[in-house]
Amino acid sequence: MLTIHTNIKNGKLEPYATTEMRNSITENEGKRVVISIYDIATLPGLYNVVTIDKVIETVNHLDSLASTNIDPTNGNAIAELLNELSAWLPEAGRIQASAKFYLLNAQRVAAESVPDAITRLSATAQNKWLEGGTAEYAALYERCERLTKAITHRCDHLRTFLSYQKEEMKLSQGATAP
Repeated sequence: MLTIHTNIKNGKLEPYATTEMRNSITENEGKRVVISIYDIATLPGLYNVVTIDKVIETVNHLDSLASTNIDPTNGNAIAELLNELSAWLPEAGRIQASAKFYLLNAQRVAAESVPDAITRLSATAQNKWLEGGTAEYAALYERCERLTKAITHRCDHLRTFLSYQKEEMKLSQGATAP
């Protein structure tokens, strides 16, 4: 499969893209192929990736939800929060995957635009330059990753509270039984 990231200028592909297309056509002589052109802005929708604004909005909401304080003796409040967090957990995974998509895309863009002065440096220095150029996306991805783990741990924590509440009820009912 051939994927080319290029700009179209004056109705033409950049020269390297034209060369890659010709080479691929030559390699696939006699085969039936599909050639598609997508606006890079539409790619996230193709992969079920949410917009970066939606990632940030959802992360802020989930962060608030995961840090909600409740009374550990209120079984109904515990169950409600547990249900809500459990319902959001798959979305947290999708948001994390979306953040990873944007991080990898930012790394690709940064790698394609490395200045000549940087290419003369050591590989370690080049990697540091690339990391600096994608730091915001890396931080967002890490925040999503930590948030997904935090929600999982919070659900476990809430289940422990519910189990404790159930045992308390059993004990109190057993103590009052004749």
